Amino acid sequence: SEAADAGGLSTRTDDPGGVILFGDRGAQRVYFLQVSSEAAVASLANCVSAFDARTVADVTGREGQFNGFDDIFARSRFHFYKCFRRMSRRPSDAGTADFNMIRPATTSDIAGVLAMIDAVFDPLAEFMPDIVELEGLLGRGGILVADDGAGALRGFLAHEAIGTTSLLRYVAVSPDCRGTGLGSALIAKYLNDTSHAVRHDLWVWERNDAAIKRYIANGFAFTGHCNKIYRFEE
Repeated sequence: SEAADAGGLSTRTDDPGGVILFGDRGAQRVYFLQVSSEAAVASLANCVSAFDARTVADVTGREGQFNGFDDIFARSRFHFYKCFRRMSRRPSDAGTADFNMIRPATTSDIAGVLAMIDAVFDPLAEFMPDIVELEGLLGRGGILVADDGAGALRGFLAHEAIGTTSLLRYVAVSPDCRGTGLGSALIAKYLNDTSHAVRHDLWVWERNDAAIKRYIANGFAFTGHCNKIYRFEE
């Protein structure tokens, strides 16, 4: 109903499905379900007045499955923005690292974690958590932090269990601590703490070479699944 009031809902009787647009911390996300590409283009056109430069759509699939969506988005004034690729890891030795600097987060860390997320991550490309979501992860023991001993946040890692899989949601290190091994230590600690998981999954931006190299060093490999993000051109 909120999407409809904002002009972000379009449904069709001749082709079951429609378009819905909703806000997501700094972005507007478009989702649609149509039988034909022509109906998808028409439904997106019906909502165009509600779109702006913050409007994005994302599609997940395997390599080679995006041709139809590429055409729909190109005809609807969306252009390719970013692609994230899934990596997965089966249980194995997490290796050794200095865990002394890393601890479970507390409630007092949440504001700093949220500020680092806002500073590091792209709201158009990634689903940005809010305080409530981070508090939920904290309650399930899913946030690790590293500080400088005086309370200043140096880095963090957030994860959650989905069935028997552990999903690495976010990992970030402050700019002045990059290249020190802190990111690798956070990942090693996470893998050590979640060694009971049957599998570890994550999504990484395909151009983040440093992160990809780090994940491969920790036993992760690409699965062939992609999440392509398209952005509306005003």
